[in-house]
Amino acid sequence: MHSHTLIDRPAKVRWKHFLKVTLAGAALIFLAVMNACGGGGGSEAPQATAPTITTQPANQPVVAGNTATFSVVATGNPAPTYQWQRSSDGTTWTEVVGATDATYSFTAQTGDNGAKFRMVATNGVGSPANSQVATLTVSTGTLSFTLPRGVTLDMVSIPGGTFLMGRYAGEQHSSSDEDPQHAVKISPFAMGKFEVTQAQWVALMGSNPSHFTGDLNRPVEQVSWNETGDFLWWLNAATAAAREGTGLVFRLPTEAEWEYAARGTTTTRFYWGDDPSYSQIGSYAWYYTNSGNTTHPVGQKTPHAFGLYDMGGNVCEWCEDDWHGSYGGAPSDGRAWVDSPRGDHRLLRGGSWEGSDGLQRSARRARNFPSYRNDVTGFRVVLASPRTP
Repeated sequence: MHSHTLIDRPAKVRWKHFLKVTLAGAALIFLAVMNACGGGGGSEAPQATAPTITTQPANQPVVAGNTATFSVVATGNPAPTYQWQRSSDGTTWTEVVGATDATYSFTAQTGDNGAKFRMVATNGVGSPANSQVATLTVSTGTLSFTLPRGVTLDMVSIPGGTFLMGRYAGEQHSSSDEDPQHAVKISPFAMGKFEVTQAQWVALMGSNPSHFTGDLNRPVEQVSWNETGDFLWWLNAATAAAREGTGLVFRLPTEAEWEYAARGTTTTRFYWGDDPSYSQIGSYAWYYTNSGNTTHPVGQKTPHAFGLYDMGGNVCEWCEDDWHGSYGGAPSDGRAWVDSPRGDHRLLRGGSWEGSDGLQRSARRARNFPSYRNDVTGFRVVLASPRTP
């Protein structure tokens, strides 16, 4: 009995050791499997959330035959599905067949004018999320508004798109404040076919501040950036009925909108080409060589692809933005680059009657104080969604 106990004891020890090692190994394998599967005390599965619209669709002014594009961004878990709907009155909605992406694009025709669109996002959690309603305005190319005294304001529809803003490498007679060249996405908007004329200013403001008079179709000048705000207030008041239900307002263009419109789909120095010897500029712009040291009635030079006149020359044009010495950190969505508090200078674009040929380039930038006036400075208006910071 004594000898049997002495013989068996090591075997029992070995057996206990084997069980400990085996159990420990099994525990490690179990933990590894649980961690790999997200269990065993690890992070829990993401909580299901109802869909939320984080970016709303914008109203679209479009020329007939061009593409209208509505876009949204929706979040939720699981990821929501999209369904665009259309209405003629904003009350009865019909699903657009095949429009099941975050972006809905189609070729707009005159019969689409006034149509309303919204997107419904669903994911099986909570209630579906309806986007805001966006209205489509389709024109034949020019939107006309009648101001007091029977004066007309013509606006040209500018299709949305993405372009390269700023100078290209090695651009002749360019400046470093036009760097870096960068991609900017622009939503559709409408822009004044001409610079604001003296007739339009007088119709709303009652008096003419311009130095060069004698023809009310000349561009208004000697107008400060601050004073453009007064004109825009009266312009929006005078056109309220015509704009009702569109969500669009008259305002100054952002710097990005201005350059996008000025280029008219081109990537060259001028909207008529690079023109390295300046042999063509006289057909498109009033500048120091051909102006006779004065402004000229709008619309006398050749327009560009969008149908805008005098985007180079005649008078410089105020933009909404504050001045920044380069495009480092500039917005990529076309909105105004505005500081808080506002900066000391505002943006000016386009050349003038007294500017040299190289100053009429599409990428050229200038600045001045918002209270500054002179006889080379005027402005042009856009019709678009209200400015966002």
